Amino acid sequence: MTPPDSLPRPSPPAPPAPPEKSGWCHLAGPVAAGVILSVFWLVLVASTRDKSLTFDESGHAAAGFTYWKFNDYRFDPENGNLPQRVIGLPLVWRHDRLPSTESEEWRTAEKWSWAYRWFYQLGNDAEAMIRWGRAAGAVFAVALGALVWLSARRLFGPWGGLLALLLFVLDPAILANGALMTADTACALFFLASTLGLWAMLQRVTVGRVLLSSLAVGGLCVTKASAVLIVPVALMLVIVRLLSNRPLPIEIGAPRELTRRPDQALAFTAAGAAHVLVALVAIWGFYGFRYAAFAPTLPGHTWQTDPWEFVLEKPGPDVVLDQLRLDPPRREQAAQLLAQADAHPDRWTPATLAAVRNLGAPLLDSAEKQRLDALLAAPPAALVPRTIDLLRRHELLPEAYLYGLAHVWRYAHVRALFFNGGFSFRGSPWFFPYAFLVKTPLALFGAIGLALAAVLTRRGRSCYETIPLWTLLVVYWAAAVFSHLNIGHRHILVTYPLLFVLCGAAAGWMTNPLQSALPRLARAACVTLALFLAAHAVETLRWFPNYLAYFNGIVHPARAYRHLVDSSLDWGQDLPGVKRYIAQHLPGEPAYLSYFGTASPAYYGIPASPLYSYVDLGQRPPLQLLTVPADADIPALLRQHPEYDPDVVGLAREGATARVLLVKKASALRLTGGTYLISATMLQPVMNWRGAWGPWNARYEAAYQAVSKLVRPLLNDDPGVRRAALPQLQAPQWLTALNDFDELRFMRLAAFLRQREPDDTVNYSILVYRLTDADLDGALHGPPPELGPDLPTLLSAKEP
Repeated sequence: MTPPDSLPRPSPPAPPAPPEKSGWCHLAGPVAAGVILSVFWLVLVASTRDKSLTFDESGHAAAGFTYWKFNDYRFDPENGNLPQRVIGLPLVWRHDRLPSTESEEWRTAEKWSWAYRWFYQLGNDAEAMIRWGRAAGAVFAVALGALVWLSARRLFGPWGGLLALLLFVLDPAILANGALMTADTACALFFLASTLGLWAMLQRVTVGRVLLSSLAVGGLCVTKASAVLIVPVALMLVIVRLLSNRPLPIEIGAPRELTRRPDQALAFTAAGAAHVLVALVAIWGFYGFRYAAFAPTLPGHTWQTDPWEFVLEKPGPDVVLDQLRLDPPRREQAAQLLAQADAHPDRWTPATLAAVRNLGAPLLDSAEKQRLDALLAAPPAALVPRTIDLLRRHELLPEAYLYGLAHVWRYAHVRALFFNGGFSFRGSPWFFPYAFLVKTPLALFGAIGLALAAVLTRRGRSCYETIPLWTLLVVYWAAAVFSHLNIGHRHILVTYPLLFVLCGAAAGWMTNPLQSALPRLARAACVTLALFLAAHAVETLRWFPNYLAYFNGIVHPARAYRHLVDSSLDWGQDLPGVKRYIAQHLPGEPAYLSYFGTASPAYYGIPASPLYSYVDLGQRPPLQLLTVPADADIPALLRQHPEYDPDVVGLAREGATARVLLVKKASALRLTGGTYLISATMLQPVMNWRGAWGPWNARYEAAYQAVSKLVRPLLNDDPGVRRAALPQLQAPQWLTALNDFDELRFMRLAAFLRQREPDDTVNYSILVYRLTDADLDGALHGPPPELGPDLPTLLSAKEP
């Protein structure tokens, strides 16, 4: 039998062909790449300068700021830590006014309200804050571009690196997300860096390679919860490396070479342990080497509206109470106590959790109280939440980090989806392939074809060094296809840099081997590639600065709202465009705005009446109950609130204080003919998935008719009619009724508008409809514009 050491060894992969020496080589060198990346950073900053905050940005920025400023980690734990810190650092240096850390928003970790107040209600220069944060966030995009260039240059030579870099800096998806204060670009950077670092380490184990690879993986772990996908990527790379049967150089201590697979596997295991150790240090370090998410010197004790019991998918309150086996009278009493505490009977919230824990004294005996405590403390049933709960109980990872993982897991398999006119809670395997098809420039498809052709014509050329790119591409796409988190094209941003690097192979048509073997074909390919790049550049310039709403023409941009919404089209970025549109086209005309986002229309001075919006931060409620001193000047108070009716005021004095009930004027509660500017994501009712979600249906119609009848007196211009109606309900009941009416009326109007095309758009993300009084009468009082299935009712049983 032949000894293993005497077996013939496969030859190492052929190195990339050396570039041609010519006077043009400097155009593909480091100086050129540096100039391109510098201009790219300027374009990123410029393209977002005239854009309002996208939906998630305020939360990310507030989180990063509070991590630095207060050493508190309750804001936005589901979106990592490192990107938020980079974004928040220049905002710490600015010394803007801050909301109080004793406020309700801070105590309950309501990041959206806290961030809204920080940006828009304290007199800070919000636009300057946004520019600073985005300029810092764009550094991740520049670093990603440099890594794309270096990777393609190493694989395909200088021209391959330049081609990959040009495709990168011209890509609308990169330009749309590169400077936003989010974690998507940083995630793409660290996924690529981690994968390439792991592969380099698997080829030759050195202290430097192990350290750099470990740092990249550690950075990925504190960037986004999807970092877990690096585990299957690493396992696949190790398997491929072992199957290749190549010797493994070890340059730690005495240099040596391992030829046996068990020895190599042992070395990889040791290197993997080093990666785990560095990742753990990175995670603990970014969370201040502290388990508790709460800053020890500041008030704050809750996680927004989702306590641990909810994100860990524990049985709901109603299930827990049923397991106590209370007799019917006490079970009914428990339900009444929960209702008095404004608790959800079927969903854990801080109020529900407190109410259930407080049932003991008035309702339960000592044995039942112990039984309740045991039920609340029981670990989750599902494997992933159970594992997170175990780590939490033993404080093996920081609390905020574990909460973020649990939050992502909880919402990853149940999330509302709009896709090509349809709605779902469970996602679609076609969502991301379709988004890739319609939002990827056609020139990139052409470059992919030329790259494949170049590889196929260069027979015998080893593809071994591209294995890490293909591995990450396959793993990430598999995860995306089977994911239920279908809320935006940005979630496959990780895959684009991999394609740009691989497209560097198309530069092979410019090198001597192909030019000599296939001169005519090579010349034709070079001309075609140049045309693709020119068309790509022209299209990118034409779309400036509206890259978030980019579609490649397979779907016409003006009709994109019928295919994809949310961060694929309308993420709240176009308030400045709305202001310009009204000034240019609607001066002095009535206008209404339904906005999907967390920015402030009032801050931008938009002269439009507010319609129902998914987030109504900064909007005054239709009815307010104020507590003021008994001797307060009521007329002066009304002058501070001009949208409320001075002729319809409820006043009740109680000792040293008075309670004042204000109701908005009837004209402010009604809709009239005018121009309606509606965010595409509001037109397709996908986000409000616990309210009027999905198509208009018979249940919504019945609720709309009932609440319309109830609030009709308050829409009357006669003050006597309005005053006579107020005593019929208490103030909280009136507020609920008016809010329900506002939502259902808008949803019925949206259903009407979905039957027609918009008259215009603002940068494709805001739809413009010109409606007469007759149009509104038909939309709000005529036959239902559509009667689809009641999806929330049909799908609620499937929600875990």
